Amino acid sequence: MSDKPIVFKSLSNIEEAEKIGEELALHHIAYEIESPPQLLDRNFIGEQPMPEHYIKLLPSDFTRANEIVESLYKNIAATVGKDYYLYDFSDEQVLDVVNHKSEWGDLNYYVALEILVKRGIPYDKQLTNVLEEEAAAIVPQPAKPFYLLLVYIILAVSFIRPYPYFSIGGLIVGLFLYGASKTLKNGTRISYYNPNTRKNGMIIIAVSILSILWFIFRLITLANN
Repeated sequence: MSDKPIVFKSLSNIEEAEKIGEELALHHIAYEIESPPQLLDRNFIGEQPMPEHYIKLLPSDFTRANEIVESLYKNIAATVGKDYYLYDFSDEQVLDVVNHKSEWGDLNYYVALEILVKRGIPYDKQLTNVLEEEAAAIVPQPAKPFYLLLVYIILAVSFIRPYPYFSIGGLIVGLFLYGASKTLKNGTRISYYNPNTRKNGMIIIAVSILSILWFIFRLITLANN
């Protein structure tokens, strides 16, 4: 297991990330919050695999951190009033929130559990956790074919009209498609994109490097002339 901090939780809300960080610090768990710039348009990558902010921890701290974060969300959910929109959901809709935690987020998940308890509806929490983890592990995403084709066309143009930003942009896209990953609750990292998309990422990386070398060659040739 890695001895360097890796992504523990991805969040779109910086206040939520900071709140979790404060709770981890109270339990003497070192953390980092990173908010990298979004380099690629959502239209290209589909659903963004890496939201705006992520909390990084040492993998060895994941188990304890999950317990701390779970306790935090439970406490918050217990204080949510009945004016919260999930209270207007039917029993089936609330169960759907519980069974699709990755889509609804941690807070909604624990609020939904609180609602089920108050309504006296039984649920299998252990089964829900297993289904959630399995779903995260077995659904690698494909990139949209149209945008892959667009990248290849741009790289082809870069050999005819050698603009360096075409080549560099292609390299960034290729690295992203090949290297994007997500981290399961136990600290295991898995690829975000499916094997075919990752293969395209490798091809785009190779073609981009050739395009950069071609640009350098053209510069040298022009300089000598």
